Amino acid sequence: MLITSGVLTTPTANGKDIIQIFDRRALTTKGAVPIRRSAQELIANYPEQWDLYILGLAKLKESSAYMRPKRNNNGVWDSYYQIAGIHGLPYRAYDDVAPIKETGSGGYCTHSSPLFATWHRPFLALFEQALYHDVQDVASGLPSKYKDRYIKAAKDFRLPYWDPFALSQRPKRPEDFLPSWIASKALPLKNTDLLKDSDMVKSLLLDEKQQALNPLYNYTFPYDADTIQDWFAPEARTSRSPSASENLWNAIDSSARTDMWKAMTGLKDFNEFTNDAWVRRDAKTRSYPSLEQTHNLVHARVGGNMGRVPGAAFDPIFWLHHANIDRLLAIWQAMHPNSYLSETKQPNGVKSANFMLAENANVNSLTSLWPFRKSSSEYWTSEDVKETTTFGYAYPETQRWNFASDVAFSNSVAEKFNGLYQTIIAKARSLGVVPRSAMAAPESRMARTAETSDPVSTEQTGLQINENPASAEQAGLVADEDASLTVPEPQAPLIAEVSAASLEEAPPGDLLAQDFGFNLKYTDWTVNIRVEKHCLPQTFSIMVFLGDVPTDPTTWSASEPLIGSVSVLAQGEETQCGKCRQDQEEGLIITGTVTLTETLMDKVLDGSLPSLGAPDVEPYLVKNLHWRVKMMGGLEVPRDQIAGLKVIVSSDEVGITDEDLPVHLGEPTVHPNITDGRLGGFSDGDVV
Repeated sequence: MLITSGVLTTPTANGKDIIQIFDRRALTTKGAVPIRRSAQELIANYPEQWDLYILGLAKLKESSAYMRPKRNNNGVWDSYYQIAGIHGLPYRAYDDVAPIKETGSGGYCTHSSPLFATWHRPFLALFEQALYHDVQDVASGLPSKYKDRYIKAAKDFRLPYWDPFALSQRPKRPEDFLPSWIASKALPLKNTDLLKDSDMVKSLLLDEKQQALNPLYNYTFPYDADTIQDWFAPEARTSRSPSASENLWNAIDSSARTDMWKAMTGLKDFNEFTNDAWVRRDAKTRSYPSLEQTHNLVHARVGGNMGRVPGAAFDPIFWLHHANIDRLLAIWQAMHPNSYLSETKQPNGVKSANFMLAENANVNSLTSLWPFRKSSSEYWTSEDVKETTTFGYAYPETQRWNFASDVAFSNSVAEKFNGLYQTIIAKARSLGVVPRSAMAAPESRMARTAETSDPVSTEQTGLQINENPASAEQAGLVADEDASLTVPEPQAPLIAEVSAASLEEAPPGDLLAQDFGFNLKYTDWTVNIRVEKHCLPQTFSIMVFLGDVPTDPTTWSASEPLIGSVSVLAQGEETQCGKCRQDQEEGLIITGTVTLTETLMDKVLDGSLPSLGAPDVEPYLVKNLHWRVKMMGGLEVPRDQIAGLKVIVSSDEVGITDEDLPVHLGEPTVHPNITDGRLGGFSDGDVV
């Protein structure tokens, strides 16, 4: 299927119709492309596009499993069922992209793989393309009094995203964390007159009892959906955890937001950042977080079918969630423009076969992303999809065409990202002695004029903290007395790496002042977790506590001692996913993190912990740090049954730039004495 100047065509191969994801650059001018906006923004400011999203999604879902209504003289394989099925069930070849003989492996799975992030980009583009067509059909079929403005809105329609991590989207109550337009059966149409005035809208949104249905609430399988319905028994429709909203609130408000922020700002290597497979690389616990960890948490906390990978893509929330994961990838790419997918085998020699990838194959940016066709004989590659504009979209933060240089663009993205998610540095500043200019309202370094200022007094911070630098050093927070606040030119990127060697070689203060405006550092504490991915037969979480663990596992997610968790999207031996079976055989290890720092800062503020320094934190964690394992259904699993479990505590010295961005000062320090001797603990001499 291809769009050229608005004309729909269906390409063929060997006389059969195929699905081709179109390249939409031809639809743009001066580099500008339509924006994938948050669902909340569509609801508030683009009501016509929101209505078209709801109606287009309803139309896309109404088709049979295998063939859509004919667009011209051909049926095409772009039904909701067919596209969602690429992700797992029913583990059939899509669009005649037959498996290679060498594997015999089911599915196109790229989870825990270097291809994880790039493979999902054309997957979303294919879904967006099918949805786009239905949006156009819906707009042109509305009554004349609505048609013009809805057709205009349809031209720039793009798939919205849902971002549960943004501080601005945090609701007041846990039960509201999953928005009503996702969680409720009630129809979220903005212009309800459409339902009264259009027979087409009625046919899309009313059931046999003439009740309006929210197409985002679930997906009901069509009559011809094979035996896949059994997997969603008893009602042959998708479902979510009844406590999904509260689960998300507790997980993201504990450490998940900061864990994501640290991965986005701290990891510089694309392969390390994007997926959760364990990479043994110079004992660097800093590579333990990942984009995939953030991805896994939302799947697990929404629960139900979203928490089980084979059927997750059938839930309409999947596409909103993955659009946000793709957005985070695009933001990371803008902040780290010099890193991309490099050639590698699956980490640690784990086999990586799927429908189209042979065992132990090398993957790189030119590896075909099956089953997504670029033409009748070519498939999209990671190199092809490096830029979102290839598929004709950008995100609110990634509008490159508005900037004169790549550095100015990258810096803008970094500042916007930080404003949406950063909480830890604001708390660090409240504990330290900081120049007044650094406490002022954030503004761009590129626009700021040079200034100096006296330190903030303890009266201003509201804290009784000794201003003596030696005492601040002991507390794990140090104001850099030599650091200049001179404003550098915008040629310097805000996100960059500072090595321990470069710090030692540079004159005191010079490197930091010139490149980063460094004025404060703090000690960052992290629980690093690794575990065999498929050691249990279904999704599970490793939950980290500071304080006594409640005896009832069903209360853990909302308990006060919970600090955070790492979610693992495991599958059992019965899975049809070929890569997952091979990962089971090879014992694939994945990693994740839980940040302790903000909670420890609170302990310093309330006086229960003297400082963030190791002499104070180590004995505190030996006494108070605990971890438990719970399956998605709420059952606790004894830790001695969790293969490959290692819990490693590390600390990291982090500098803070004028823009409240982190600068890692050297390598992390591992503290084996904190977890040594306990189930899943880390001993001195273990491999990091």
